[in-house]
Amino acid sequence: MDKAKRAFRSFLCTCLALGMFLLGPGRMPYAKAANIEDLQDEYNQLEQQIAANKKKLNAIASDMENQQAYIDTLNAQVEATQKQADVLQERIGLLNSDISSLNRQIESLNTKITQTQAKADDQQKQIEETFELLKKRMRAMYMSGGGTQLAFLLEAGDFETFLTRTELLRGVAKHDTELANQLSEELEEFNKLIKSMEADKASLQTQQETLVARKKDVQASAQQLSAKEDEINENVQKTNSYIQQLDKNSSAYRSQMKKLQADRDEIDAKIAAYIREHASSSGNSGSSSNSGGSPSSASSSQGTTSKYLLWPLPGFHQITSYFGPRDLAGYTYHYGIDISGSGVYGHDIVAAESGTVLLAQTDKSWGKFILIDHGNGMLTRYAHCSKLLVSQGDKVTRGQVIAKVGDTGNVTGPHLHFEVYEGDQRYNPLNYLDPKDYK
Repeated sequence: MDKAKRAFRSFLCTCLALGMFLLGPGRMPYAKAANIEDLQDEYNQLEQQIAANKKKLNAIASDMENQQAYIDTLNAQVEATQKQADVLQERIGLLNSDISSLNRQIESLNTKITQTQAKADDQQKQIEETFELLKKRMRAMYMSGGGTQLAFLLEAGDFETFLTRTELLRGVAKHDTELANQLSEELEEFNKLIKSMEADKASLQTQQETLVARKKDVQASAQQLSAKEDEINENVQKTNSYIQQLDKNSSAYRSQMKKLQADRDEIDAKIAAYIREHASSSGNSGSSSNSGGSPSSASSSQGTTSKYLLWPLPGFHQITSYFGPRDLAGYTYHYGIDISGSGVYGHDIVAAESGTVLLAQTDKSWGKFILIDHGNGMLTRYAHCSKLLVSQGDKVTRGQVIAKVGDTGNVTGPHLHFEVYEGDQRYNPLNYLDPKDYK
């Protein structure tokens, strides 16, 4: 490589170094970061409340005369832990939103960097071509000697020729100046491109590092959530055990049953509201009340060629509690069917139809549950699971294993509670299932 080429490469390196030196640290692109911090503050406050409840529980655990106080404290513990789980769910939602935004920004930056690199490559090629022309001019002037231009003028035979040659030399000088100016402008433009690209690369690296941190935060929050869900279920079962020790005719027992019903009604109302806001089609969403009536057409609402929904618990076909009025464990109406049998715990629960998971979470009443949106206003819910195998937003297919049978939430034993929604109202699942599947 000749001296001029090495000089040019050295100049490019200087440009790159200068561009990197001038870059400052990128700013964090998280408008929601304050919200995440607020959620953490709320979580910490609830943690203090839970710690205080544990001390109280330990203090009165052996005093049977304070059984009511113990149950009340357990209920408070469940409430606080449920709120912590809700905070973690919201935190995960915010983090996932940030991750989606980051992925879009990273994709945009990668595209921009690729485009800038292409422009820089073209600019470098143009610079090299201009530089070669200028070198040829300088080499020609050097080889011709210093007096060449003067001799060229003096050799003119007449004044008119002299003037013509003078104008010609002026044109040559002007061309050389323009060539030098062009090279300077091209180098300046190239430098700008390099600085812009390095700034984008620095920003990209910052975004990627933050993306990794956010994903780790989601994983940690998910682990915390799982632990809180287990804690909720443990305390709910402990509460139920103490409630069953109460006199069934006592006001304390009736008060607890009333609370269980109120808790379930509140949760069901929230789910109905969520369906009205988020389901793909709200069907009968004109009313938020539950209904025991029959839908006009089961198959048309399913959006499938199958006449019936698929039986959700393969291998177990015994219905232990039907849809309709009942007086069991304090609940006055049963809005689904319970499917159970010997050894049912841990068995596969499958999606009754293809769709999108609208909810996959845990609460103190229904335990771990899944709500699937099948389109055309139809949804199905699977409650009291021991384990959820899908997450909110997942696409599922008919017959896909989505959960395991359990006894989480307010239950007396392991079973699957199965519901069918049209819009925000629930209907008897037997209207949608093949009669051959149940007994």
